Amino acid sequence: MARRRAPGRLGELPVDLSDAQASLVQELRLGRDKADASLHQLANAVYSSKASVSRWLNGHARPSLDQAERWAEYCGTSVATMRQLWLAAQTVPTAQPAATPETPAPPPDPPEVPTPPAGRRWLRVVGVAALVLVIAVVAGVIMSDRRSEREPEAANRQPAWCGGRDLASVDVPPTTVTTSTVTVHIACAPPGDDQLILMVELLEQGEPPHPEFFAKEYLDRPAPGDYTFVHNLTASVVRSRRLLYVVDVPAAVATDWKTSVQHNKQLALPPDARIVSNRAPNMKVAQ
Repeated sequence: MARRRAPGRLGELPVDLSDAQASLVQELRLGRDKADASLHQLANAVYSSKASVSRWLNGHARPSLDQAERWAEYCGTSVATMRQLWLAAQTVPTAQPAATPETPAPPPDPPEVPTPPAGRRWLRVVGVAALVLVIAVVAGVIMSDRRSEREPEAANRQPAWCGGRDLASVDVPPTTVTTSTVTVHIACAPPGDDQLILMVELLEQGEPPHPEFFAKEYLDRPAPGDYTFVHNLTASVVRSRRLLYVVDVPAAVATDWKTSVQHNKQLALPPDARIVSNRAPNMKVAQ
């Protein structure tokens, strides 16, 4: 079998990158080197394209927050560090003011303009005020739309009913032979009648590569504390990669999954599922 070619050497970063943006690119490169992953593997892991991954690694574009976190999880680097660097890189530094040239001589006074009658002055003031009001309303709508595009990810990652932190956390060894012990820590109970499901997401499955999802364990109204499960990988392919995490779903959705698709692979998460934990990476290393 032909050996995979080692990742190519990356070039210098653009000189116009801010320090924060350059730090984010360096963290992406660090993860790529640590995982010894190709552009193809990285693109599949974050659900993007090889061209986009290449642009991220060379500082010509930035991934989304979700893609940056998936990158860190896949490569085995710190998700918290990646999130901090990504947030810092979104702030474009304020340009330094140019040096003030010598003050030129003041221009000659403009010719006097006849003052319009009082009625016309009033109409002009009202017109300007109306224009300013329209501009302010349009700007507010645009900013609201932009905030709504960014907020769903933060809302999904930081549920309000758990003090702004993840409802659960998942701990699993990074590598496995046949079985792994998975510990799920529940920080607080889910809202209403919602239920929690421990999901396993297999990466790079089939052709073309795509993720597959398995509902492994159902936590029916769990109280805060630690829950331990055994993850069996006897039938998995060597060097297959997966992510384990907890999702919160309405009770009706959880019941449907229990009775109809439990332990069967799916090509998407359950309807209305909300990820409420970290994504813990794991790889099978031997048969």
